[in-house]
Amino acid sequence: MSLFITLLAFPGDVLLQAEAKIGILGGSLLPGLLGYALLRVARSDIPGNAVTIGLTSFERGLMQSAAAA
Repeated sequence: MSLFITLLAFPGDVLLQAEAKIGILGGSLLPGLLGYALLRVARSDIPGNAVTIGLTSFERGLMQSAAAA
């Protein structure tokens, strides 16, 4: 949607359209990569982790065995 609005906002200026597209795609890619890196580094076996809050010990055991596999 942002790319579409960019085309409407700058109908005659190809350079501004290109710069806006790069900014939009970079602004989407960077948080995605940071989120991925954070989730890869985060430990799921920490007691009280947001992932395991509210789970029974059986469900936690299932998650730990799946993570170990």
